[in-house]
Amino acid sequence: MKRVRHTQNSFLAKLTKLCLSIGICFVPYHVQIVLIEPKRLLIMPRISIAVFRKFIKAIPYDKVIKKATTTERGQRIWPSGTHKKDQAYNFRLDKGSNLPDGRQEIIIQANKNAENKGVRQSAQANSHDIVAKVIVDPENDPEGKNIPKDAEESFKERN
Repeated sequence: MKRVRHTQNSFLAKLTKLCLSIGICFVPYHVQIVLIEPKRLLIMPRISIAVFRKFIKAIPYDKVIKKATTTERGQRIWPSGTHKKDQAYNFRLDKGSNLPDGRQEIIIQANKNAENKGVRQSAQANSHDIVAKVIVDPENDPEGKNIPKDAEESFKERN
């Protein structure tokens, strides 16, 4: 699924014309347009940066980094996969790739049963969509001091 940024001026004119042709007259800021296939759009709610920041603040980085070194790619790192925690935290951390230099990739994804409506609808539309991606270095930054800043930058680039 390819994300389409509706803030690009040349694209906005084409998008407006297309939206009008299929009966959509207004695209508010709190939604994002996703091009599924030619002439088929999916309008998804945007995920709030405030909700994302709340999740980032709750992460126990030292435990997450330690677990990332032993977890297999694609497996959940944090929080544990319970309905209650999925709902409360809205997001989850999954293990990405092991990089050749010993660093680890961590992927942040939305939970399908998230408490926040925008997060939940985004995950239900595409549960494998990457909300943010960070690289952690267990050797040089075992406390994960750079993760909050890196995660927020990645979130802003992707959403």
